[in-house]
Amino acid sequence: MERTDGYHHKYMRFNIAIASLVIAFFFTSCDSVQPIEADLPAEKIEFNLPVVEGSQQLRLTIHNGSESAFDVEIDGLRNVPFQSAPFRHGWSVFPDRNVPSVGARFGNMTLLDTRNSEDWKPINYLLNVRREFAADDDRITDADIQAAIWVLSRHVDFDPASANAGSLPAFMVKNGAPLFSVSVVNDIVQQVERDYRAYEPGLLSVHAVVGRAGSGSYGLIVETGAYRVDVTDLKETAGLSVAWGINNQGQITGGNLFYDPAHGTTNMGNVFARAINDHGMVVGNRGNSIVIWRQGDSNIEVNAPGGIQLEAHDINNSGQVVGELVQRHLIFEDEYGDYYDYEYKGFVWDFNHNIRHINENGWASSINDHGEVTGLDFGIQNRAYKWDEQRGLRGLGSYSGYSSGRPNGLNNNGHLVGSILVNSAQAGKMAMNSAMTADGRPGELSNADQLQSLTGTRGAFDHAHVAEMLRSASFSQAQEVMDLLGSSAVSSEEAGSLAWSIGSRSEAFLWNESEGITRIGTLGGDWSTAWDVNDRGQVVGYSSVQPGVSKAYIWDRDHGMLELPGLGGNSLARSINDSGEIVGYSYDEQGRFVPVKWTVTWIGL
Repeated sequence: MERTDGYHHKYMRFNIAIASLVIAFFFTSCDSVQPIEADLPAEKIEFNLPVVEGSQQLRLTIHNGSESAFDVEIDGLRNVPFQSAPFRHGWSVFPDRNVPSVGARFGNMTLLDTRNSEDWKPINYLLNVRREFAADDDRITDADIQAAIWVLSRHVDFDPASANAGSLPAFMVKNGAPLFSVSVVNDIVQQVERDYRAYEPGLLSVHAVVGRAGSGSYGLIVETGAYRVDVTDLKETAGLSVAWGINNQGQITGGNLFYDPAHGTTNMGNVFARAINDHGMVVGNRGNSIVIWRQGDSNIEVNAPGGIQLEAHDINNSGQVVGELVQRHLIFEDEYGDYYDYEYKGFVWDFNHNIRHINENGWASSINDHGEVTGLDFGIQNRAYKWDEQRGLRGLGSYSGYSSGRPNGLNNNGHLVGSILVNSAQAGKMAMNSAMTADGRPGELSNADQLQSLTGTRGAFDHAHVAEMLRSASFSQAQEVMDLLGSSAVSSEEAGSLAWSIGSRSEAFLWNESEGITRIGTLGGDWSTAWDVNDRGQVVGYSSVQPGVSKAYIWDRDHGMLELPGLGGNSLARSINDSGEIVGYSYDEQGRFVPVKWTVTWIGL
């Protein structure tokens, strides 16, 4: 069995763990509530491992296995910000000990960490790669993995070739014969023995702890971790070409398609979707108009007078829509074409068909269920604002080291996320105040903003991203960009460097009323952007990892910024619901664009 790195399948599962559990107990009765000591030599059950903080007095329940010999339910874990997985995968430690039947419960457990144990390194490695092994070789079963764990254990003497059904636990026997294949088990063990020494546990790896009950009794392995991320290809499973928003029912929208997990995919017609609320109402654009779509209902189309263009950005559960009102004014015309100036105004629309302007020089990005709005206004200090009916438009405050804030998402707790442009010379001197009433007059657009307007990226990318694309000559308006930067003689590469110096770099942030800004960092590269935040305070977006490489991430206060696994290329996370389901995209190893859903599930400590 030779493992390859480029396998593909419809539904991929990745284990991302800060700590994984291997809980070992010995049981003698299906009706026991407390584990009892194993009748084994002391050296086989004394693991001499450090205790995992906060892991005492846990309770465990046995269930039928899925993708493992058993599934184990653990009570007593601390509250966590992620959707919780009810079961953890379980395995047996000893080949000559039966495991109790489904429904048996055990308690008073303490967990011991094997992270730095050489004895457990082969098993830790196998727990990390077992799904990849199974994807590469369809002969591999859970029974083969279980037998390989016994062979690899430094605390067990087990030879699969000499094992007989009479000496094995009942769950490893069928029709009087062992369930595992000796040749497959040997293949697994050989590959683990060959590769495990190079394995070093890291942030994205599974590692084990061992459970101790009473004065010391073992018999069951339970694998778990901080969280697991499942990645679904939405093009293959739902027929979507893009995934822009997801609600708390798991419904997804993007392009002109609406996907409901219970009813499949619906074509919404000539609508380009931008957001979805928890009632399945989708808001998008058709030409210069806003369209509100809901399955089985007539569309609502919102027009503005005088040929004004309306662009929708978000919709809340009351059906209020925010976005930007765009009006262009002809400046002059010549033989080369028409030249326009543009006005942008943020607005709120409601079901009384009122369009209310909330700012006169920018746009509205997001609205929560309390009617609070965030967006950008060029007429206030540092541009980022929060608006509500009672207090009106308020800037987020002044903060050194930043030239602009661009909010993208707002949750029901009033927390907002986006990106701020960081002056590299001031990068180490950053602070931000709480909200303050804006007091300023509209100013001229900076060169960086003109670059974004010129290249058609305003509101979609930050200055640093525009500069990176300029470096790679991604835009057709190269001459105009060069003219804007002051010289028609500079090269595209020089223009990109100049644009970079104007725009500095962007960094994702989280803001709330009491604390002001929290910089949430990057994945190791020069920039990051936050696109959405749910009511649990989980933030998603994307970040550079190194030049030319950007990856989707999830961030929360407990775990920081963690990369979401993709399909081989660059990725971006666009929207997250309160269950930890995220939509966005990933390029695959062949460079193809694929809409994806990430499901983040809490596993253990």
